[in-house]
Amino acid sequence: MLEASEIEVGEGQTLAVPDEVLVPATPGLIDKMEAKILQRAGSEYQAKGEQISFLPLVHRFTPGMYIRQITMPANTVVTTRIHKTEHPYVVSAGKCLVLVEGQGWIPIQAPHSGVTKPGTRRLLLVLEDTVWTTFHTNPDELRDIAEIEDMLMVDYDNPLIADEVAKRAGQFYSIPDGADCEGYLGAGEPT
Repeated sequence: MLEASEIEVGEGQTLAVPDEVLVPATPGLIDKMEAKILQRAGSEYQAKGEQISFLPLVHRFTPGMYIRQITMPANTVVTTRIHKTEHPYVVSAGKCLVLVEGQGWIPIQAPHSGVTKPGTRRLLLVLEDTVWTTFHTNPDELRDIAEIEDMLMVDYDNPLIADEVAKRAGQFYSIPDGADCEGYLGAGEPT
């Protein structure tokens, strides 16, 4: 059995997270988790410009701005792409535990707002249905989502994923077989 630590995720609420994933400066941890997620039955990945059936994206445009909203159901594990830009975000509903390499686990509960820095990549354990919205400058008034994603996100190949299409997707989602996000935090390397 793995040793686990309790992380506060809300007023009087904690989540047991295996100690091996609590190391804040573990390079490659998100790559490992992403590979593990992709191996699970029911997991899906998002290619550029596409959408995952159970994680709806809403795209809105105002002059000079692109607004991207994702709704993530409870018990979902999400890895994000690597962001190229600094931009604000708002979590308007829900609760999640967020891993940022080099920073560790950060509990986020709505209402919450923050700023994403260039180079940021996240792993989210969604504890309650969560709505996360990002706001991006769009000076060229682009409307093609694949073009916008090229402008905002780094192309990255996860070296732990063999499938060439999946490797380049850069964003993986999965709903656990049971109703427990902790099931994704099993031992170390993907099998």
